[in-house]
Amino acid sequence: MVANLGVADALEDTPRTAAELADAVDANPYALGRALRLLSAHGVFVSEGSGFRHSAASRLLRSDHPQSARAITRMLGLPIHWEVLEALEDSVRSGQPSVDKVVPEGLWPWYAKHPEENALFNAAMVG
Repeated sequence: MVANLGVADALEDTPRTAAELADAVDANPYALGRALRLLSAHGVFVSEGSGFRHSAASRLLRSDHPQSARAITRMLGLPIHWEVLEALEDSVRSGQPSVDKVVPEGLWPWYAKHPEENALFNAAMVG
């Protein structure tokens, strides 16, 4: 969610409040603040006073970082990947790949039919 919104790109080198970041990325300040506090508790971003600043992990979510993980983070958040994970128990029970249950035609044909998701996948693989 924060990778899709571009929060790390909006956060410069000085701490910013959730309201400032929300304004920059067109989000609800209270909801974004809650998300940033949660991520800060896990080392993604740093909560500092009434604002937030970058951590080493959040810098990797910047699109201009040389080792940016933004695209792969966004790709892993695609609904299709969550659906495949939801089918994991069936995979363990049956021995068949869970992706076959979710997209019987295969993941590559699915990506071919979904150009935006395919572009995100390609960007993630380049990254």
